[in-house]
Amino acid sequence: MQFEDKISTVKNESPKTQKFGPTWKLLGTVALDALLVTLALYGAFALRFNFDIRKLYFHQFLVAIPFFVLVRIVLFWRFNVYRTIPRYASTTDVVNIFTATTLGTLILTAINGMMVPLIPAVSWLYAHEERVQRISLAILIIEWALTMIFVGGVRVVQRILHSGILRRRQSDNLRRVLIVGAGDAGEAVARQMRTSPNYLPVAFVDDDPTKLNRLIHGLPVAGTIEQLPELIERFDIDEVLVAIPGIRPGRLNEIVTLCEHEHVSFKILPSVHDVLAGRVSLSRIRPVEIEDLLEREEV
Repeated sequence: MQFEDKISTVKNESPKTQKFGPTWKLLGTVALDALLVTLALYGAFALRFNFDIRKLYFHQFLVAIPFFVLVRIVLFWRFNVYRTIPRYASTTDVVNIFTATTLGTLILTAINGMMVPLIPAVSWLYAHEERVQRISLAILIIEWALTMIFVGGVRVVQRILHSGILRRRQSDNLRRVLIVGAGDAGEAVARQMRTSPNYLPVAFVDDDPTKLNRLIHGLPVAGTIEQLPELIERFDIDEVLVAIPGIRPGRLNEIVTLCEHEHVSFKILPSVHDVLAGRVSLSRIRPVEIEDLLEREEV
């Protein structure tokens, strides 16, 4: 009965009620961007005049605000910046912000070139002041850079915070993974694990001396295969993943032997053919089986 009541409540909900939340979130994002554009413009004036903005140029800043905010917001809308959920922003969204901001600066530069004939319409702002000049090119360039930093930076920070909070919530259930093999396959798996609700990649091991102490997606190549027992203990590892497609059974046997007393599980990537075909995914990771450890005669 309660279930039916809930269904009835949902059905009776008007479209306006259902859209109320998302609409306010969108308006909030637009308002935040308008504030950031205003701050970027003020920052450009402040930097241009060494944080000593004369009254004349402060008035110029006030007159410019609506033009800058309107052009920026319209172009952000046109380039789908507001269709993306900020916490899921990607490289594509950063490119969209860059394109919209750059095009906006070109438009604002053109508007700026036509502003002098319009100055008498706002002459009340400039009583007892000398003739108003156009906004300098230096201010336009600084504002362009600050707008990209502020608007793009907010979205990057939102994504980082969301990822961090999500990972902390899931941390009790995450399996700490040590990846054997710091090659293309290992990199691909580590990248996917960073957004997985089940795995937490901790470090790599690899016998290539040129990779030792380097970082892949922020994870260290912490040592060689011979150091596996020590690294498992140091990083409190739950699972060892062998990410070397086509690894010889004898070498895989050595890795298992090195870690057999460490009470960790072992998994392996699929065949080299899957890796070459771009089919490396967490769903294809499987436990090490007895057949993987048996040497096969060459045909």
